[in-house]
Parts: sequence; C-alpha cells; structure tokens
Amino acid sequence: MLSSIVSFIDAVKDAAPIVTAIGVIVAVWTLRANHDWNRRLYTAQLVASWNEKISSHRKAIEKLRPGLIDLDSKGVPGEITKADATVIYTARPDTPEWELRFHFIELLNHFEAISSAYRNGVGDQQMIEESFRSVLIRFQAILINFIELVELHRGYKPWKPYSAVVEYWKKKPFKHRRNTG
Repeated sequence: MLSSIVSFIDAVKDAAPIVTAIGVIVAVWTLRANHDWNRRLYTAQLVASWNEKISSHRKAIEKLRPGLIDLDSKGVPGEITKADATVIYTARPDTPEWELRFHFIELLNHFEAISSAYRNGVGDQQMIEESFRSVLIRFQAILINFIELVELHRGYKPWKPYSAVVEYWKKKPFKHRRNTG
C-alpha cells in the first residue's frame, strides 16, 4: 500500500511540470483571446461613437461650406484651397471662418485618435480600416491645404499619425479578414 502511494506521488511529481506547462499555455491563450476581444470592443465603440463625435463638426462645415464634403456635379471632390486655408487659419475670432478653423481642428484631432489606435494596435486594425479608411482618406484630400498650412505655422506635424495612416492606406490595397466566426 505504501509503495503504491509513493509510486503515485512520484508520478504526480513527474507530471507536475507538464500540467504546469499546459496551464501556462491555456492562460496565455486566454489572455491573448481576451486582449483581442478588448481591441475589437474598443474599435466597435469607436465606430458606434462616430456620429456623436463628428456630427456637430460635419453640420457646421456643411453650414459654412455647403457641399464641401460631397462630389460636385462633375464628380469632382471638394477641397479647401490654399487661399481658403489661409483665410480660415488667420481668421479673426467670432467670424464664420474662425468657427470653421476649430471645427477642422477638432475633426482632425478625432481622426488622429483613430489613426493612433490603428498604428499602435490599440484598436483592431482590420475593423478600423474597414470602418474609417475611405472617410479618413477623403477628408485628408479635402483638408490637405489646411493641414499643410497649420504644419507650416506651427513648425511641426500636429496630425502626424493621421497623415501617416492615410498615406499608408493609399499605398496598400484593402484586405478583408478571413472569417474567424
């Protein structure tokens, strides 16, 4: 009886490293799955809050520059010209252009947050790209002259993550995630 107990204890001692290793593997797998889920959840919240975050800016831009965001009758996208950018950036307080300046800045700041989440893997990159790629590329085309003027006046790139992500997206084709169920 005692020898069978000793044999059992020896077997448990021999198996302990294997059981521990399996436990560590399961823990790592669970943590990774949870981390991936949290990134997707964060991105879903970014997508869900999109209208709340940008609607006031979009409405103000549309009010002050009707049709800026849309294609014109010839299918040409609108944009802020260099002359427009100068007028908006150097506007006096309490003018429509002053108001437009800060709507652009707040909108670009939100785009920067999304782009930073993409670049740093905080959000799910595939979901961010799928949800925001076309609109962020489009807004950069609209605001490029304003962005460049702000960079010139400030002496640095205030929306560098946004600009970098848009340039990256323009160069690479969009790839769909395979269905993971």
